[in-house]
Amino acid sequence: MHITEMRRTPTNNGSGGSNAAPFGINGAAKSSLFAARNQTSQNNVKSSDMQSHYEQAMVAENDALIEALSGDVSALKRASMGLREEVHEHLSLMDRLSGAFDASRGALRGTMGRLDKVMKNNNSKHMWMLAVFVLVVFIFLYYILRSKQK
Repeated sequence: MHITEMRRTPTNNGSGGSNAAPFGINGAAKSSLFAARNQTSQNNVKSSDMQSHYEQAMVAENDALIEALSGDVSALKRASMGLREEVHEHLSLMDRLSGAFDASRGALRGTMGRLDKVMKNNNSKHMWMLAVFVLVVFIFLYYILRSKQK
Protein backbone atom coordinates (compact mmCIF):
# COMPACT_ATOMS: atom_id res chain seq x y z
CA MET A 1 0.00 0.00 0.00
CA HIS A 2 1.39 3.39 -0.98
CA ILE A 3 1.28 6.55 1.03
CA THR A 4 -0.90 8.23 -1.56
CA GLU A 5 -3.54 5.56 -1.07
CA MET A 6 -3.76 6.14 2.65
CA ARG A 7 -6.04 8.84 3.82
CA ARG A 8 -6.11 10.47 7.12
CA THR A 9 -9.34 9.47 8.76
CA PRO A 10 -10.39 10.12 12.30
CA THR A 11 -10.29 7.21 14.69
CA ASN A 12 -13.23 5.79 16.57
CA ASN A 13 -13.19 7.87 19.70
CA GLY A 14 -12.19 4.87 21.78
CA SER A 15 -15.52 3.12 21.21
CA GLY A 16 -14.33 -0.23 20.20
CA GLY A 17 -11.98 0.24 17.28
CA SER A 18 -8.87 -0.63 19.24
CA ASN A 19 -7.05 -2.01 16.17
CA ALA A 20 -7.25 1.25 14.27
CA ALA A 21 -4.16 3.43 14.03
CA PRO A 22 -4.37 7.02 15.16
CA PHE A 23 -4.30 8.37 11.59
CA GLY A 24 -6.34 5.67 9.96
CA ILE A 25 -3.37 3.59 8.83
CA ASN A 26 -3.80 -0.07 9.63
CA GLY A 27 -0.95 -2.32 10.82
CA ALA A 28 -0.21 -3.86 7.38
CA ALA A 29 0.10 -0.46 5.75
CA LYS A 30 2.24 0.77 8.61
CA SER A 31 4.59 -2.21 8.40
CA SER A 32 4.91 -1.91 4.60
CA LEU A 33 5.59 1.82 4.94
CA PHE A 34 8.23 1.38 7.60
CA ALA A 35 9.65 -1.81 6.05
CA ALA A 36 10.65 0.18 2.97
CA ARG A 37 12.17 2.79 5.25
CA ASN A 38 14.02 0.15 7.29
CA GLN A 39 15.19 -1.58 4.12
CA THR A 40 16.43 1.76 2.76
CA SER A 41 18.27 2.47 6.01
CA GLN A 42 19.75 -1.07 5.98
CA ASN A 43 20.82 -0.53 2.36
CA ASN A 44 22.33 2.79 3.41
CA VAL A 45 24.19 1.05 6.25
CA LYS A 46 25.39 -1.69 3.87
CA SER A 47 26.33 0.93 1.30
CA SER A 48 28.08 2.95 3.98
CA ASP A 49 29.94 -0.17 5.18
CA MET A 50 30.93 -1.01 1.62
CA GLN A 51 32.04 2.55 0.99
CA SER A 52 34.03 2.56 4.23
CA HIS A 53 35.62 -0.78 3.30
CA TYR A 54 36.38 0.56 -0.20
CA GLU A 55 37.93 3.73 1.27
CA GLN A 56 40.06 1.65 3.65
CA ALA A 57 41.21 -0.54 0.75
CA MET A 58 42.07 2.55 -1.29
CA VAL A 59 43.97 4.08 1.66
CA ALA A 60 45.89 0.83 2.15
CA GLU A 61 46.70 0.66 -1.57
CA ASN A 62 47.77 4.32 -1.57
CA ASP A 63 49.98 3.69 1.46
CA ALA A 64 51.62 0.74 -0.31
CA LEU A 65 52.17 2.82 -3.44
CA ILE A 66 53.58 5.70 -1.39
CA GLU A 67 55.94 3.27 0.36
CA ALA A 68 57.11 1.88 -3.00
CA LEU A 69 57.51 5.38 -4.41
CA SER A 70 59.45 6.42 -1.32
CA GLY A 71 61.81 3.47 -1.85
CA ASP A 72 62.26 4.43 -5.51
CA VAL A 73 62.93 8.06 -4.58
CA SER A 74 65.50 6.95 -1.99
CA ALA A 75 67.22 4.73 -4.57
CA LEU A 76 67.29 7.59 -7.07
CA LYS A 77 68.67 9.93 -4.41
CA ARG A 78 71.48 7.48 -3.59
CA ALA A 79 72.24 7.07 -7.30
CA SER A 80 72.31 10.81 -7.87
CA MET A 81 74.58 11.31 -4.85
CA GLY A 82 76.91 8.61 -6.25
CA LEU A 83 76.90 10.35 -9.63
CA ARG A 84 77.65 13.66 -7.94
CA GLU A 85 80.68 12.19 -6.17
CA GLU A 86 81.85 10.57 -9.41
CA VAL A 87 81.54 13.87 -11.28
CA HIS A 88 83.59 15.65 -8.60
CA GLU A 89 86.28 12.96 -8.80
CA HIS A 90 86.43 13.22 -12.59
CA LEU A 91 86.59 17.00 -12.47
CA SER A 92 89.49 16.78 -10.03
CA LEU A 93 91.25 14.26 -12.30
CA MET A 94 90.70 16.50 -15.33
CA ASP A 95 92.13 19.50 -13.46
CA ARG A 96 95.25 17.49 -12.59
CA LEU A 97 95.58 16.25 -16.18
CA SER A 98 95.15 19.77 -17.50
CA GLY A 99 98.00 20.94 -15.27
CA ALA A 100 100.20 18.05 -16.44
CA PHE A 101 99.47 18.80 -20.10
CA ASP A 102 100.27 22.47 -19.57
CA ALA A 103 103.62 21.51 -18.04
CA SER A 104 104.32 19.08 -20.90
CA ARG A 105 103.41 21.73 -23.45
CA GLY A 106 105.90 24.11 -21.87
CA ALA A 107 108.65 21.48 -21.91
CA LEU A 108 107.93 20.60 -25.57
CA ARG A 109 108.03 24.26 -26.58
CA GLY A 110 111.45 24.58 -24.94
CA THR A 111 112.72 21.44 -26.68
CA MET A 112 111.35 22.56 -30.05
CA GLY A 113 113.03 25.93 -29.56
CA ARG A 114 116.38 24.27 -28.90
CA LEU A 115 115.98 21.94 -31.89
CA ASP A 116 115.16 24.89 -34.13
CA LYS A 117 118.31 26.61 -32.87
CA VAL A 118 120.41 23.52 -33.65
CA MET A 119 118.88 23.15 -37.10
CA LYS A 120 119.50 26.79 -37.94
CA ASN A 121 123.13 26.41 -36.95
CA ASN A 122 125.10 25.67 -40.09
CA ASN A 123 127.76 23.85 -38.16
CA SER A 124 127.58 20.31 -39.56
CA LYS A 125 130.01 19.03 -36.97
CA HIS A 126 127.16 18.39 -34.53
CA MET A 127 125.17 16.49 -37.16
CA TRP A 128 128.12 14.20 -37.95
CA MET A 129 128.68 13.52 -34.27
CA LEU A 130 125.02 12.62 -33.84
CA ALA A 131 125.04 10.30 -36.87
CA VAL A 132 128.20 8.51 -35.63
CA PHE A 133 126.71 8.13 -32.15
CA VAL A 134 123.51 6.55 -33.51
CA LEU A 135 125.55 4.23 -35.74
CA VAL A 136 127.72 3.09 -32.80
CA VAL A 137 124.63 2.42 -30.67
CA PHE A 138 123.04 0.27 -33.39
CA ILE A 139 126.26 -1.73 -33.93
CA PHE A 140 126.59 -2.25 -30.20
CA LEU A 141 122.97 -3.48 -29.90
CA TYR A 142 123.50 -5.80 -32.89
CA TYR A 143 126.52 -7.52 -31.30
CA ILE A 144 124.77 -7.85 -27.91
CA LEU A 145 121.68 -9.41 -29.40
CA ARG A 146 123.72 -11.71 -31.63
CA SER A 147 125.81 -12.96 -28.69
CA LYS A 148 122.66 -13.82 -26.70
CA GLN A 149 121.27 -15.93 -29.53
CA LYS A 150 124.32 -18.26 -29.51
